[in-house]
Amino acid sequence: MAKNTFPVELGLSDIKIKRVEVDRCGDYHIHVSCTVRQTRCSSCGKAISKSHGHCKASVIEHLPILDRRVFIHAKWPRFLCSDCDDKTTSFRPHWVNATGQMRVCPTYPTAVAMELQGTFGGPLPPGDKVNLGS
Repeated sequence: MAKNTFPVELGLSDIKIKRVEVDRCGDYHIHVSCTVRQTRCSSCGKAISKSHGHCKASVIEHLPILDRRVFIHAKWPRFLCSDCDDKTTSFRPHWVNATGQMRVCPTYPTAVAMELQGTFGGPLPPGDKVNLGS
């Protein structure tokens, strides 16, 4: 059977795709990890890189792909600021607004290649290729 593969531009930065699932409604659930190693302290503005775990899981709705809803699942890293008595600051990508929703026009590309054949068939292969096979 021939595979129909094409790139889908998500327009997201600071993430690495771990896996993609298609639910029974045909909606895409893209599970990602964050690739940043530092952020700015929300109090003093200093660059901070001392890791302090992750926030609770966030689910952000992306723009639809082929009339199917798209959800990004992520746990954003938290960092400690030694200058602010170990105050924690959670990283938030520029494409997510203050309420945790996606901004309408993300600006940095992350390409995903999808094979449109049904439901997801296993763990994410190396690279950014996502197999949506039967």
